Amino acid sequence: MPLSPITKMLGLAPPFLLRVFTSESDWGVPSDELESRVRNAVENGFLKRHTSPFSFFHVESDTDLARIVMAFNGNRLDPLSKIVLVPFQRPELIKHSPQLDSTLGLTKCGYANRRHWDWSASDNVVGQLCREVMMAGRGAFRIAKKDLREIVTLAQAESCAAAPGAVESCKVEECVREAAKNSPSE
Repeated sequence: MPLSPITKMLGLAPPFLLRVFTSESDWGVPSDELESRVRNAVENGFLKRHTSPFSFFHVESDTDLARIVMAFNGNRLDPLSKIVLVPFQRPELIKHSPQLDSTLGLTKCGYANRRHWDWSASDNVVGQLCREVMMAGRGAFRIAKKDLREIVTLAQAESCAAAPGAVESCKVEECVREAAKNSPSE
């Protein structure tokens, strides 16, 4: 997927693990009081949706990022819905809790699902992680509408199952291989 270098805008070079937040306010801004930001991130960015383990997606490229964004928005009524992302480095998560396991995600996109990880941690440990990342100056990032439109258009061209109106099998090479591997032999 030839997109603008979105990963550069996240403030962290790949590879990284990506967490999706509902809004920028869930992560806060540097001018907010740190402990308030941490508490808010834990409560609204992690615990509001579910308890441990917490979902992350492994990103190595802009292509990965675009397909993961499409996978998330494919589960929404509007594929151009606002999406807010916070990247974390794998060693940051493991430092706070080594319980990081590769598991299949639950989106409509097999490509994204194969990049899903579950991280098990207590609320206090999640707070320690958020504090460390916030103190390092990493913020939340919102994908621009124009980039979302490009992502949807490319996903539709690839017949991604998460794209609006998808009716054919996915044309992404990795998904084609997985489908062939999992189909019953004749």
